[in-house]
Amino acid sequence: DGLLFHEPDSPAVLSTGGGRHWPEGRGVMLLQGSEGGNVWAWINEEEHFKLNIDRKDGKLKQSLTEATAVLKLLESTVGFAKTQRLGYLTSCPMNLGIAMVASYVLRLPNLMLAKKELVDW
Repeated sequence: DGLLFHEPDSPAVLSTGGGRHWPEGRGVMLLQGSEGGNVWAWINEEEHFKLNIDRKDGKLKQSLTEATAVLKLLESTVGFAKTQRLGYLTSCPMNLGIAMVASYVLRLPNLMLAKKELVDW
């Protein structure tokens, strides 16, 4: 679930040519994740490459270890576009330089049990 991506419809993305030749030249690569998680890559969605690590066990350090291993392998085999002045090159100017965005989704099923404390906080 959540592995496939949708045709771009954002004017900002379309103005950069991000929807050109849809859906050819795009794909999803599912990699063998370690115990407790899935690893997949989106190829030519909005960026050229987007790595996703989905773990149900909450082991953030293991997620970072997996991501680092995949990225090192890719950089050593195909490389990434990089310049001295701008850093890593990306489709989205917001990601220019480090070319990395990290986010976490946490499930907190018992959070509403502390509703009064949250309101007071």
